[in-house]
Amino acid sequence: MANTRFSTVQSNAMGPIFQGGVVTPVLINGNVAYTNKPALEQDAAFPMANILNPDRYLLWKTSNTPPSGADALKLDIDLGADRTIKIISFHGIRCQPVPEGLFPRPFTVHAAYRTAGQTYDGTATFTNFASAATASFGGYRDAMIEGAGETFRYLRIMFSDAATAPFALGRLFVSIVPEVDPGVIGSPGSTHEIVNPALVTENMAMGPVVTIIGETHDEFQLLLEAVSTATLAQLDFLRRARQSFVYYRHTGTVHECIVSGMRAISTQTFGPPPLYSVRLNLLSLA
Repeated sequence: MANTRFSTVQSNAMGPIFQGGVVTPVLINGNVAYTNKPALEQDAAFPMANILNPDRYLLWKTSNTPPSGADALKLDIDLGADRTIKIISFHGIRCQPVPEGLFPRPFTVHAAYRTAGQTYDGTATFTNFASAATASFGGYRDAMIEGAGETFRYLRIMFSDAATAPFALGRLFVSIVPEVDPGVIGSPGSTHEIVNPALVTENMAMGPVVTIIGETHDEFQLLLEAVSTATLAQLDFLRRARQSFVYYRHTGTVHECIVSGMRAISTQTFGPPPLYSVRLNLLSLA
């Protein structure tokens, strides 16, 4: 299962822990310490500063009439020092469907940056991350942009939206190269189940009546064979995690997940050297 990759909080430059050290990113919007900074765009109950918090359910929400159009809304963040970043992912997007019945509203986001040596100036030229690649929220709560590994301090996220309607975002993951990559060849693969929690009953004509009782989410089962001791140690880092991590799929989609039931199974199959069979069940967060 090549291209099955994961990142944990240890590789998130948004903190609070990054590569073994404490980091404290700063929101630039509205901050008087920065030159030509963009204005705050927020609902008073869900301020822009919430995006610095690693809890995807502590939302940043725009005002009821956010700027619309290409790159009209800017979110600028100071990472504190130059960081080498490969993937920027966006988690917990929530927005009003436009038109009715369409989830989510079609809008895109891309990123740009300035290095520490360039210093920050909100009206200066920013370099496009990943050659101006965009992330589109095409039916998931999460999306990502993957670059080749680019070094910068000042991050700008630009939202392009044709609708003047509010949206909310839960979390940013600004990641180095994912630190867990099983790279196992010959595994049977994975299963992906899309779950729509619903109560199905019958009406008087014996027709089905569907009542939605929760949010759609994804469940994954990864079956990894011939896993080495070193790779097992990487997977154990996920299996022992008491918090969420990011799962990058081979399809180019991304999901913030936990280990389902907080349990995982491994079986030693051969040795020496020992090889293992690992079953990892993941549950995406809504």
